[in-house]
Amino acid sequence: WMYRDERVLFGGISTNTLWVPNRNDDVKKLFLNSSGSSTDASIYSGEPISTVFNVFSVYGSFMKFLDGLVTSEKIGEWKSFGYDWRKPIAEVVLGSEKKATTTESLIRTVTDLAAKSRTHKVTIIAHSNGGLVAKYLVKALADMGKSNLIDGVISVAVPYLGTPTAISSLLHGDHQAIAGGLILNSSVARQLGQNMASAYALLPSREYFTRVAAPVISFASTTIGGLNGGVYAQTIKSYADMVNFIKDIYGARTSPAVSDTSRPIKGNNALMSAGDNIQSVIANFSWPESIHRWFLAGWNVPTPKNLTYLNKENCTSILWFKINCSLGLSRFEVPTNMGDGTVITPSAAYGSNSSNSSSQVVSLDLAQMALIDGKKVSHVDILESSTTQAVIRSILIGDPISSLSGVSLGEPDYSKEPTRLVASVDASAELHVQDSVGRHTGSVASPTGVNDGVVIAYEENIPGSHYALLSNSDTSNNSSVSVPDNGQTYSVVVHGGGFGSFTLDLDHARGETLLARTEFTDIPMTPLSIATTTIVSIPSATSSSSAASVMTISLDIDGDGTTDFVASSSPASTSISSSTSPITSLNVGVASNLISSTTLLNKITRLELFKKFTGTLLGANDQYRKLAKRIETIEDLIKKGRDQGLLEKGWSRDFSEKLSRKFGHQHLKRLTNDDRRDFVDMIDSMIREFEH
Repeated sequence: WMYRDERVLFGGISTNTLWVPNRNDDVKKLFLNSSGSSTDASIYSGEPISTVFNVFSVYGSFMKFLDGLVTSEKIGEWKSFGYDWRKPIAEVVLGSEKKATTTESLIRTVTDLAAKSRTHKVTIIAHSNGGLVAKYLVKALADMGKSNLIDGVISVAVPYLGTPTAISSLLHGDHQAIAGGLILNSSVARQLGQNMASAYALLPSREYFTRVAAPVISFASTTIGGLNGGVYAQTIKSYADMVNFIKDIYGARTSPAVSDTSRPIKGNNALMSAGDNIQSVIANFSWPESIHRWFLAGWNVPTPKNLTYLNKENCTSILWFKINCSLGLSRFEVPTNMGDGTVITPSAAYGSNSSNSSSQVVSLDLAQMALIDGKKVSHVDILESSTTQAVIRSILIGDPISSLSGVSLGEPDYSKEPTRLVASVDASAELHVQDSVGRHTGSVASPTGVNDGVVIAYEENIPGSHYALLSNSDTSNNSSVSVPDNGQTYSVVVHGGGFGSFTLDLDHARGETLLARTEFTDIPMTPLSIATTTIVSIPSATSSSSAASVMTISLDIDGDGTTDFVASSSPASTSISSSTSPITSLNVGVASNLISSTTLLNKITRLELFKKFTGTLLGANDQYRKLAKRIETIEDLIKKGRDQGLLEKGWSRDFSEKLSRKFGHQHLKRLTNDDRRDFVDMIDSMIREFEH
């Protein structure tokens, strides 16, 4: 936890919890200057986070687990060390940590515990960034001739080599999950990370590129405008190339607006160098042979491994027409299942020595562990898993651990990475996936007491599933859901988040290899629309017959429970069968190499759907009949080929985004009379754009 004491009305003092935050303004108080120092010296740290919003457990049950070991006399005592995670690792280890009424020293804490121990030694349990702190601590003690104070170090999901996830977090503000899918506003999170020393120490290190032979950044083209300018390698697979791009040493891009998280910022030169230095110190330090080391490395959860940039056609839509189309920057992350959702497995296992009995990698199959606990297990809450706790208990008391379900000794077999099914959607649409027994992965309402817009909440209830969100702007996101390829059928539901269209990709993949793809492009949506399809396992995704299997998507344009059309797709053809009109064709793109286009028939189809949406809102009254007549006038102009001037009008992109912010997704049965009036006013203004 992070706190600040603040003066309130009538002269009193109140403690404000800045982290975990409940509003963006709290996080802004944690901002640092360009040298990496806090802009507010009054901020202090507390204990490790137990639960977030009394819902999502982070370290709560793990601390109770340690209490139980004390009660049962398996261990004598334990103590946590909460620290300001914004600070450089060396400062955390060698400095003093500011608390509410005092200061604490990590070295002094270890020394005091060792003095009270029966063996005069302590065992350190370190999670995530805490593992980097722990290794630097051991080095500091070794330099002081006091490494004999440490009996063992249990590293849990520690990014010893850094992790590719940190790249998009730094450049775009992505992956700022606290627990259970709560994500801070990405633009504010990015501002915090830009000058945070610890963020740079989490980037893939020099040693990462020696151990992991794969690019961390890729470009679909060597000349993506405003991004790489042809001066960076198309695949970045060396430390020097990564640093050059993050810092943009060639000046190929301009700094984006604070709210524009679709474009990468430029990294802090000084902090980049400092992060490199601390990584080198940690990587080059050899653990003393007298210290037992266990490396608990999670795997079998999709984990970002490569950030890919591409130019993608962006169009402002009006009445679902595609106008003002231009190429815009887009990005996606290529995941591997050899990771815990944040840290790839080779990084968490680094530093072990198979020939040394004092060093052991313990692989944790997080998908299997999720089945045991009946809930998602990933990097952020890996210590809350009953299996992780059982492993740590066995290590502490000397019991064998190889018999535990989901646990194996040594690193997993990287050549046997499992396949997965992935659904992804762009635009301001909500993505939901359900398995055959109704378990859900996708976006949900924010927790009670937390303002919408401060965080975006989601859940991952399908065992082995993973939800990812990459923001294109403050109003538009790319979201994806990855699920195990285990033979079952999954239901995919897309809720419209505004007026416009969306693209849905359905992929079958193994690691960085895309085995098969079906793509539905330019699907119309409204704030009430619901689109549904399914994804299933493909017996042999490398064969042409499996890749050509037909898939369909059904669209209920107004959320009234009636399917308005069904799009059938295959790499060879696409068709629409409409339940409300004789129109039977809507050009929906299929497969990655098929580009969709808008035809005369498409425009009429979309206007008919728009008219139906309006009728559902108003019913068969005079107001509807007047609006319908105006829509039909536009249809007549299109049929006569007199619509070109109309298409040069329409909303600006800003207006389209305002619609998304205003409405989001709505449920028809929950609309109030005021909601309906707002919709109708918006429909009237949309039609009027064509009439003037």
